Amino acid sequence: MARWWFFSSVLAITTFLIIVTTVNAERHHRDSSIQLLKDPQQHEIVHAMLKNYKAKLMKSPFGDPVNSMGPQVWVGNSPPPLPNVQDFFWERDTNDTDEMPTKRNGHLQHNHRLVRSRNEPLSEEICKTNRYWKQINETRDIYGQEVRIVHSSEYRQFAFVYECIREGEACSGISEHLQSTCEMRPGWANMLHVKLATLDTSLPPQWGYVAVPHHCACRIYPRVNPFIP
Repeated sequence: MARWWFFSSVLAITTFLIIVTTVNAERHHRDSSIQLLKDPQQHEIVHAMLKNYKAKLMKSPFGDPVNSMGPQVWVGNSPPPLPNVQDFFWERDTNDTDEMPTKRNGHLQHNHRLVRSRNEPLSEEICKTNRYWKQINETRDIYGQEVRIVHSSEYRQFAFVYECIREGEACSGISEHLQSTCEMRPGWANMLHVKLATLDTSLPPQWGYVAVPHHCACRIYPRVNPFIP
């Protein structure tokens, strides 16, 4: 009995010491990354890198081509205005110069190209979403390592997200014979960051792909018994 109590005490003390060591290490990593931004020289580096990236975004009407397949990224003191909802249903043909319909081959043709088959909004969202520019602070990179997104006093980094309004609830318009759930899916965006695991605060921040909330998707899977609601 005494031996069992002794081993239990040793195990409890060892577990406690491991937890304390882990918490202190994580705190040291976070303090190191915060200290990096307090260093005037490192802050100037971050400011210059974000300023150059902002200038690159302003020159291109389509944003950064590196992020063309992922969430849009914006760098600035505040997020930009939200895009017009109509922009997601049709876009102007760049070859046309006026808005009046033209007659070609005996048929009237309007000077815009429809992206969808018909220029009409969707009747209902499968998963209701809230779209906005979100400031990203902490996330992970493509290797699964925790990173901190760096900002300066004048430049912050935002990602355009479609966030689930009712995450975890059933999707709309899905057959009652199926189960469905609205859930957030991540995307990958090129953002300036530092790794939380590094202890060397002299290393400059780096650009790289990190996970950010991207869109709300409907996950569908069969019911165990389709006749039971």
